[in-house]
Amino acid sequence: MNAKYLSIVIPTQGDLEKLNTIVSSIYKNILNVQFEIIIVCNPEVLNIEILTKKYDQIQIIQLKKAGLNGARQAGLLLSQFELVLFLDDDCELVSTSQIDVLYNEIAQSSELFAVGGSYSLPAAAGFWSKVYFNQQMQWLKSGVYDHQKNYSAYLIGGYFILNKNKCTALNIEFDVKMIFGGTEKDFFLQAYKKNQKMRLVDSIVKHHSDDSVFKYLSKTFKQGRGQKYIESKGLIFRPVYLILKSESKSIFFDLAYWSGYFWYDYSIFKLFYFLGSKILTAMNEKKISFLNQFKKDL
Repeated sequence: MNAKYLSIVIPTQGDLEKLNTIVSSIYKNILNVQFEIIIVCNPEVLNIEILTKKYDQIQIIQLKKAGLNGARQAGLLLSQFELVLFLDDDCELVSTSQIDVLYNEIAQSSELFAVGGSYSLPAAAGFWSKVYFNQQMQWLKSGVYDHQKNYSAYLIGGYFILNKNKCTALNIEFDVKMIFGGTEKDFFLQAYKKNQKMRLVDSIVKHHSDDSVFKYLSKTFKQGRGQKYIESKGLIFRPVYLILKSESKSIFFDLAYWSGYFWYDYSIFKLFYFLGSKILTAMNEKKISFLNQFKKDL
């Protein structure tokens, strides 16, 4: 059996508790792959070296200020092996041999550029965490364009494995100038535009986050700005990304997203027109639904 080698890149802002959680879960849930861990601190963090004393196979990079894409790109460039797994520091692997599954999926198919999974929430997750989580899964699933083969135009969040050699050959990089949300979506749409295949698989990591509505609204606003930035580069997958749902609490995140989208180039009047049209459409749909039900009752 051929030896398996993997580089694991973890961008972080230096929360040692979160880092201990994700790193310890790697050691528990990786079985048949030899690996290195590259932790990219962004910005610089004091006392981060405590992890190198607790775990072996860890390399730590300190960046003064680079942004998430800058951290990912630095980790990618320093990785030793062909296959590189990216994990966010607020995640946790939850099943034995979980990394092996992702590794085997991409290693056994030469056509795949990247493979990614989805997220779950801790049992104690709060209300707003669940609302935001539902939106994330909506964005993720809307990227799948071939359901039979689970081909996706993009993967989201920091849970994916990619082929570094393909990145180099095709000159695909994390855009370090992108400081908004949706950073990895920009990266994968570069690959999609160059006819690369990504696959969404049934592999889940647990996502730990504070239940703060203001934090989630801020993230969603930045993702809207990021979407507009992505489109300005000609990286377009679909013309529709989110749908306003007036009957759901998710409307707050929809509003934040589209506010960020139109705020990117200060198209505030377009925002009002867009939201007005969506609200009128929703009202008309409810009116039609009511009339149809009324006809049935007659």
